[in-house]
Amino acid sequence: MILVHVHKVRFLSNGSAAVVFLKPAHDERVLPLMVGPAEATAIAIAAQEMATPRPLTHDLIIEILKRLEMKVARVLIDDLKDGTFYSQITFETKGEPWEIDSRPSDAVALALRSRAPIYVMEHVFEKAAVSGETISE
Repeated sequence: MILVHVHKVRFLSNGSAAVVFLKPAHDERVLPLMVGPAEATAIAIAAQEMATPRPLTHDLIIEILKRLEMKVARVLIDDLKDGTFYSQITFETKGEPWEIDSRPSDAVALALRSRAPIYVMEHVFEKAAVSGETISE
C-alpha cells in the first residue's frame, strides 16, 4: 500500500467534471481520479480546511460517526476495473475495524475531514499513475 495525499484538485473548463490528483510524499508520479464537480468541491473544501456556513454531507457523516463513537481509520483505493476505481473505507468502533465499499471521491472527502490516511494499492498506482510533470501549476 502506498500512502498518498491530495496534491491538487482541478476542475475541467466546461465544469462537467474534475480531477483529483493523489500523490505519495516521495514520488513524482500522481494518481488522477476523475470525479464530479460536487465531489471535487467537497474534496477541495476539506483539503484547504475551509469553513462552510452549514455542514456539507461529508461533515454531517463525520458528526454522526463521532456521536456513535466511531471514526474513519483509513481509506484504501484498492482496485481499477474498466476505468473505474474502487475503494474501501475502514471504520473503527470500540477498537473493532470494519470496512465498507465506497466511491473513491466519498472516501477521500471523509478521510480529509477525519484526518485519516489515504492509501492506494501498489498495483492500482502502477497501472494508473502519471508523471507529476504532466499537470501544470
